[in-house]
Amino acid sequence: MRRTKHHCLALFYAPDIASAIQRNHGIAVALSACAQAFDHYKREVHDSNIEAGAIISLLHALDHVTRKIRVSQSPLGSTNEAKTLMIAGAAGISGLEMITTRCSSEALEQCVRRNCNDLFSSLANLLTIFAAGDNQSSVVRHLLLKNTSNSLTAVVSRANLTETEIDLPVIKQCCSALIGRLQSEGPGPVQFNCVATLAHLSRTEKVRDAMNVSTGLLDTLVALIRSDATGTPRGTSIGTEAMSTLHNLSASRGNKMGRNEELQLFLIHLMTKSSSSLIISTAALILQNIFRFSEKPTLFCSEDELVNALLAGLHIEDGSGISCQMVCVGLLNHFLENNVVAAERISRSDLLLAVSTLTLENNPPSLQRQAMCTDAGELLTVLSHSLIFDESTSSDKVLNNLIDLSGPDSPNSLRLNASEALLNLSRIGENKEHFASHTNRPRLFSSLTSFALSGNTIMCENALETIYNLCDCTEGETCYFICRDNNVSSLLLEIISGTIEVSDVAYVDCVRAIKCLASHSPNQKRLAKYRSIVPTLIALAAKGSCSSETKEVAIEVIVLLSKTAILV
Repeated sequence: MRRTKHHCLALFYAPDIASAIQRNHGIAVALSACAQAFDHYKREVHDSNIEAGAIISLLHALDHVTRKIRVSQSPLGSTNEAKTLMIAGAAGISGLEMITTRCSSEALEQCVRRNCNDLFSSLANLLTIFAAGDNQSSVVRHLLLKNTSNSLTAVVSRANLTETEIDLPVIKQCCSALIGRLQSEGPGPVQFNCVATLAHLSRTEKVRDAMNVSTGLLDTLVALIRSDATGTPRGTSIGTEAMSTLHNLSASRGNKMGRNEELQLFLIHLMTKSSSSLIISTAALILQNIFRFSEKPTLFCSEDELVNALLAGLHIEDGSGISCQMVCVGLLNHFLENNVVAAERISRSDLLLAVSTLTLENNPPSLQRQAMCTDAGELLTVLSHSLIFDESTSSDKVLNNLIDLSGPDSPNSLRLNASEALLNLSRIGENKEHFASHTNRPRLFSSLTSFALSGNTIMCENALETIYNLCDCTEGETCYFICRDNNVSSLLLEIISGTIEVSDVAYVDCVRAIKCLASHSPNQKRLAKYRSIVPTLIALAAKGSCSSETKEVAIEVIVLLSKTAILV
């Protein structure tokens, strides 16, 4: 009977294959006919062939070929029989590759659901068998491996594995075959297909849980990323696919990555040295997943190494940099919230500068970046708690950023974060000289005044305590500047006179700030010129509703101001 190229396999070629297997000869001819028949791009014909059992028929034939290869115990291509078997395998796997890559996703998915264990087991077996061979068969061997890996990649990438029941031993067999090829093959289509297959497999939760116990998988992926082979199909590097696989595996609950020191240090190295925002952000996401989902994760790098890695991500400025910055902010927040690192161990001027700059550059935040700005704002508060400025240039830039964030155009949440950060910094004695030498002192005092008048109780208390902290210094330089700032002086006087109502906490800080100002003789005459200050303090000390401690402070201020010639 005459056979046309596009005849259905169920009518002609499947019986031919079965007959050839039973007679134990003619298998190469039958498979060659199949390869020719499937060499077209008519999707509906491929779909009908799949429905008729083409994929399974081919796999059975290929299994028969590989069994004969095992029995012959000859390397592929080393004898005439081995060469015949190789030709048969090449034809069969070529036909399989054409069907799986050219059919519709729906038809392939149905086939995978019905035959997933046989399908994956056979393809994994073929990968292992076809890897054998001598130098004379290298071209055909490469073709076999390429078409087999293409078929496997097509199956896992085009079929939805979420609802497919794959047995655990089959997953392990498949991973073992892929790892073996990745370890033995150089850069090229076979290596790319193998790692791409792993990446697709790892996207399905139940599959990646099984993959996490595969011996040698993590080491193999790290080695691929280190080599960073490029120039592979589809414009995607082998290293990128390996990173994607690592990322997916890290999302498995109870994974073992948290105790893998080499992997963690490698991720930190990638974040520090890579110039790719995609690589940096993926490495940061993997680290975050490791400390979210691993069993008893341990941080193996030093705090300085971690900060340097985060700074590299925060400083990315290319078009996709914002996603990288968001990931790094999220990772740092996660580490601090879960006590992976202590804030005081990573508080550095350059880190606070990077976070405050990032917050300012994205203020007011767009809807897309709102979550990042919220996280970054919280970081300002946390990182400033125990920070001692290490250089004046950095401190000046940090203070400028915090002042800019305190403006009326900023969301109240960021203004509150800025007020808390300024308060935290002012509590540390070593930082006060940086406030005193700040190039924008008038703007700083204006910001503190606006916080106090914001109507937000917490913001007001932060501002008054900051003013008190800056006044409470022995040198008196900051006191001198504050006392001569009309906005701050007027604010303090209006608060103690009751013109501006504040909380009891803020009121106490206000009286304490005035006492600190009055403790420095250059300020006493200036304060006494405010004619209402002494009568107000006398009334406060005599019958004010404040605490006895506040009244004592008021009396001390009166005594200090009595040294001047002007009391009223």
